[in-house]
Amino acid sequence: VAMFMQIANIVAFWVIIATVMVFFATIAVQIPLEKMIHGLAYTSFAPIKKRSIFKFNSA
Repeated sequence: VAMFMQIANIVAFWVIIATVMVFFATIAVQIPLEKMIHGLAYTSFAPIKKRSIFKFNSA
């Protein structure tokens, strides 16, 4: 029984990995690379932007 549980566990793991890869591949195909880079840069610099002494686009 333990052997079959281990095989089922390995199969479930690879199915989940494949599903996650398909999900991110679909996103990568849908969104242009430039927009991804801009989005990543915006989200990574947003915390710095909030407490910065320079005001970005403040109207």
